[in-house]
Amino acid sequence: MEIIIPTTIKEIPLSSFVKWERSDKSEIDLIQIFCNIPDAKKIPISEYKEIILLLSDVLNTIAEFHKTFKYKDIDFGFIPKLDSITGGEFIDLENYMKEPETWHKAMSILYRPITTRKKNWFDKSDHDFYDIEPYQEAHDFFIDAPAEYYLGATVFFYNLGNDLLNAMMDYSQKILKKHPQSKATLIKNGAGMLALEP
Repeated sequence: MEIIIPTTIKEIPLSSFVKWERSDKSEIDLIQIFCNIPDAKKIPISEYKEIILLLSDVLNTIAEFHKTFKYKDIDFGFIPKLDSITGGEFIDLENYMKEPETWHKAMSILYRPITTRKKNWFDKSDHDFYDIEPYQEAHDFFIDAPAEYYLGATVFFYNLGNDLLNAMMDYSQKILKKHPQSKATLIKNGAGMLALEP
C-alpha cells in the first residue's frame, strides 16, 4: 500500500483539516485523515510510528500568511483594506470563522479574485498593490484549497489582535505616567474590573 504523507500544511486540503478538527484526534484519525487511507490499523508498526512523527511535525508548524496566491488557475488576494469591509462582510466573516465546517466560506470573504494589479514603485520589497472583486456572497470554492491559506489568515488576525492589545497597553501606561490622577479615577470607575499594575 502506497502512503502519501503531506510534508507541509500547504499540502493538506482545508476539508481534511476540518475533518481533523471534528475527529477524536487519535493517531488512527491523524493517519487516515491526512494520508487519505481507509484503515491505518493495517500499517506496519515501524511505518505507523514514523508517519505519526512526520505528521505531528507538519501540524506543529505555524501557517504562513499569504497576501496573494494562485488556486485553480485564479489569482486571489487578501482583502487589501480591512478597515473598508462592509458590515455584511464583517458579520458573515465572524459567523463563518466560528465553525470549522464553514471555514471555506470565511476564506471566500477574505480572499477574492484579483481584478487589477498595480506596481508598488516606492517599496520594492513590498508586493504590488491590487484590487479584488467586490463581495457578493460566501461560496464553497475553497473547500479543498490548501489549509495553509486559511490558517495563515487566522495567524494574521491573531498577531494583529496581539499588536493592537500591546499598543493599547503601552498607550495606557504613557497616559497614566503623564496624568497620575487618572489612575485613581480608572480604579474607582472600573465597575468591578481589576486594576492591572505594571
